[in-house]
Amino acid sequence: AGALVGIHNLPKVTLSPLFGDGVLNLAESLVTQTISGTVSGLAAGSSVRLTIGNTIVDAQVNADGSFSTAVSPAILSTLLNGNFTVSAAVTDPVGNVSSTSAGVSLGLFQPTLSVNTVFGDGVLSAA
Repeated sequence: AGALVGIHNLPKVTLSPLFGDGVLNLAESLVTQTISGTVSGLAAGSSVRLTIGNTIVDAQVNADGSFSTAVSPAILSTLLNGNFTVSAAVTDPVGNVSSTSAGVSLGLFQPTLSVNTVFGDGVLSAA
């Protein structure tokens, strides 16, 4: 017979604020970023499935219920400018699923700077 899980023992997963402020900028995309969170109702060593844009990454639950995973610049470079979602999902031994997601704003392109010609002809005279 399978294990019985009371309703109060269902797993729950939460994500910590992503990239500190929910925005991934160009400078941040060039270095490894950490995605972390907490899980309750699951044993240490359980898997947390993270979906970052279209990429799936797995993390493990630590003894204190936390999890974290490093996201490389190679993964971050696959994301498209605009908005994307990071989601986390866990499944307990009897198949109960808990998931959460958070939106992220992505601004990887540097703005274009243009300077107008000064003084009409680009030359400052004493006149």
